[in-house]
Amino acid sequence: MGDLQVIGAGLPRTGTASLRAALEILGYGKCYHMYEVLLLTDRSKQWISAFQQLERGETVDWRPIFAGYQSGVDSPVGDVYIELAKQFPEAKVILTHRPKDQWLKSVNESIMKIFTLPYGIATWWIPELYWQRQMCKDYLFTTWQTKYQAFDKKGKLSADVMDQRVAEAKKAIPKERLLVYQVQEGWEPLCKFLNVPIPSVAFPRVNDKDEIGRFILRSMLKGMLRWLYVVGASGGVLAVLWAQRGRWV
Repeated sequence: MGDLQVIGAGLPRTGTASLRAALEILGYGKCYHMYEVLLLTDRSKQWISAFQQLERGETVDWRPIFAGYQSGVDSPVGDVYIELAKQFPEAKVILTHRPKDQWLKSVNESIMKIFTLPYGIATWWIPELYWQRQMCKDYLFTTWQTKYQAFDKKGKLSADVMDQRVAEAKKAIPKERLLVYQVQEGWEPLCKFLNVPIPSVAFPRVNDKDEIGRFILRSMLKGMLRWLYVVGASGGVLAVLWAQRGRWV
């Protein structure tokens, strides 16, 4: 199935989309990202199964999840970077980070909207979105809470998660395997760390905050259409049953 060569340990909204694009330019093939999870329902279910195994204290074989991939970044990859680094001992680990207050603001203005009640109701009938949301809400966030006490009693996310992830990675991953990195640094430290030539193209600058907003809007509209279909179909069945009620009285 092949092994991962690069493991992204960064939290979402730390430049993971830019790093994904950079790794693909550098020849690491298609990079595993949360976008990959959104494509297929089975991928969310794979991750749910993996998180359940971790909860039971079992060793997870990560190769089936990453079959066909040489690199992975963003959640949920970054939330199991320690386990991945153990299974793939030759892989290098890249920890993307940014100032914690900027990170928290960015997260709250983008991906946290996926976990609002309106989004959850709207996307109930879209399997790949339903299961991705369940995977994040029930397992990924539970991991954050266990490791970093990420949420207060009201469910508010703490900016301190950023500092704790950075400290954890520096402690868990040997220096020679770890690059603590901000995407604003561009090609030079990344290529030096990976021991690859600097490409002739500009470093990709992907700010997917606006795209996340458009994705949420498209998903909710799609979900509302599914609801209209379900309600309409149910109404049609009830109308037929009502019209035929005389047969049962």
